[in-house]
Amino acid sequence: MPKLSRKSYIEEYHELGKQMFKKCTIPTVYTFADAYINKNQDAIDEINTIAEFSGSTSKITSSVNRRNDLYSNQESKTFMQSVIAANVTDITESGHFYKKLMSSCDDMTIDIDDCGSTGIEIELPIDEDTFNYRVRNHWVMELDKYVERYKDIPKKGTIH
Repeated sequence: MPKLSRKSYIEEYHELGKQMFKKCTIPTVYTFADAYINKNQDAIDEINTIAEFSGSTSKITSSVNRRNDLYSNQESKTFMQSVIAANVTDITESGHFYKKLMSSCDDMTIDIDDCGSTGIEIELPIDEDTFNYRVRNHWVMELDKYVERYKDIPKKGTIH
């Protein structure tokens, strides 16, 4: 495998990124219908690929094979418990999927010269909710680090 300069590597990485959604497909409702009504093997393979990757094959299969539109009391209760626990389990599961997705990506680090973004400027002070949604787990240039805790940011001034 040839060794590329960082600049060439970044260019190749961007070219691959432009083509990602042409090559990597995610099943749609039509894909499910085509797979299970028309028995289209390509659609079935597409569903199986994402189901295996996400680890949710049994959930997808049971949902697709459902033939009754009425839910039993137990199914309703189970669903409601799932909704109530959404902030814990569903977010955790989506985090797990995100981690799997990211682990399949390249481990390249994008620096400020590569990314093409000038970032955002935030006037301080900010409340903890704003910190959690806009700043947490982001690089703060003034601190020269990723910020994970609200108490780590300055109380006044500007951060980028």
